[in-house]
Amino acid sequence: MKRTLISLILFICVLLTGCANIPALAPPSSAPEVTEEPEAQVTSVPVEVSGQKNVNLNPLFTVRWDSGAAMNPISSKGENNLLLSGLMYEGLFRVNPDYTWEPVLCDTWSTSDGINWSFRVKSGIAAHDGSEIGLFDVIGSINAARSDGRFASRLGIINKVGAKDGGVTISLTRVDYEFPALLDVPIMKDGSIYRSAPVGSGPYVYNAEGGYLELFTEHRDAAEMPVDRVYLADVKRDSLIPSFDSGFIDMVIENRGDIGAPEYNSGAERRPYLVPTLHFIGFNSWRSFGSELARRRAVMLVLNRESLIDAEFPDYEPAYTALPKECPYYDANVAASVKELSRQTAVNTLLDAGIGDYDGDGLLEYLSADNHAQDFTLSFIVHRGNLKKVNAAKNVAAQLRDLGFDINFIELSWEDFTARLNAGNYDLFYGSIELTADWSMLPLLDDRGAARYGGYDSHLDVLATDFLASQPGEEKASAASLLLSGIAENVPFAPLVFERAALISGRGTVSGANPTSRDPFYGFKDWEIAN
Repeated sequence: MKRTLISLILFICVLLTGCANIPALAPPSSAPEVTEEPEAQVTSVPVEVSGQKNVNLNPLFTVRWDSGAAMNPISSKGENNLLLSGLMYEGLFRVNPDYTWEPVLCDTWSTSDGINWSFRVKSGIAAHDGSEIGLFDVIGSINAARSDGRFASRLGIINKVGAKDGGVTISLTRVDYEFPALLDVPIMKDGSIYRSAPVGSGPYVYNAEGGYLELFTEHRDAAEMPVDRVYLADVKRDSLIPSFDSGFIDMVIENRGDIGAPEYNSGAERRPYLVPTLHFIGFNSWRSFGSELARRRAVMLVLNRESLIDAEFPDYEPAYTALPKECPYYDANVAASVKELSRQTAVNTLLDAGIGDYDGDGLLEYLSADNHAQDFTLSFIVHRGNLKKVNAAKNVAAQLRDLGFDINFIELSWEDFTARLNAGNYDLFYGSIELTADWSMLPLLDDRGAARYGGYDSHLDVLATDFLASQPGEEKASAASLLLSGIAENVPFAPLVFERAALISGRGTVSGANPTSRDPFYGFKDWEIAN
């Protein structure tokens, strides 16, 4: 109760006087994408809801918001707004914290070949405008999501979306028995999809006039939600710590791999969770040094991932294999084998690959085909747009230099970086890619993969395709082991780290939270928020 009163006083103080340098709630954002048709009427909740938790003492719960950005879950440029999407919109499916998937708006689904899918939408799902979510809302939302915005890449697998016998039909460009895991795309009412704040069916609805999310009473879980309103505050990075410490905002999502990520006090509660973005070192297997597997493998094994994490990426997870340990198809045996080999002395690892200081000049040489020591310089390129990744690449370069490698480290604009990759004008590059919920490795291994540079191995392409085409269960686990072993043995790239973010709240403020990278507010109805 004390905390609520303090927060309420601060909240009123900010609104009336702007005192204490605590940022006030920003005015509602403009709506640059609003159509000519009027906004739909929403059903809002009174303060007291029968059966709701904390009926008489509704907590004042405030989170970050980007007031100048739209609330559109597909196209918004506001990162904090996108994090709120799970409260306002629902998908056909959702991905759980253990990376299994389950239906939400989907009633039944089927496929006979992993390419042609059929989905039936649940009946009776209330939308915020008083209508129901239906077939053409799903079709319109999926088509919009695959055309542009943050879901377009993952939905590139879709060939066609249609309707048949009252259900949604989707055909794919290849076999993927985990395809439903990609369909946590927000479903919006057709006709509102391109608005600044489309009509959804989630438990909360955006109130633009008030600048908060209000409970949608017609939602099937409305009575179980922990708060009537989620207040929104536009708090900039330099004001984040005082706003959090004062209780003006109750919760933030942070990735400590970001430049300028603040350090919260010891009273803050952190709930780390995987962000399935893999950082890796890519090799040019067409050039002299990288053309030999033993040399690529030696570089992969001598990299000190724990040192990189300590220096640059607190909370991140070392990657000894191409899938994270949270993945249901992670192979601990492959990871343990690579980790064990990495513990050997770097000198012996390099010598086993024919790399050593053969002339005593302090720099490494490699043995050519005719067994002559060959001087070499590795051209190591990185995109300069993300300072944290630049620093991480510098850390890797320093590790290699300490071992005797001659490194030409080059920071490039995005245009020059991609031009060099496409031209093969490099030896090593620092890359990262967010893996989709079906854990596809094709972007890294397929001849047309978005992150595939520096050589093509048709064998690995086949293994990656077979993995996606395998039925979930033992068949898929076996295919995953073959794929992960193939990557570790052939080293088309060297996995470094997987990202992790954290949900941060004041001590005792929130309990029951179980965030995921797809929805930090996952299972919000199970949260308890202190008064």
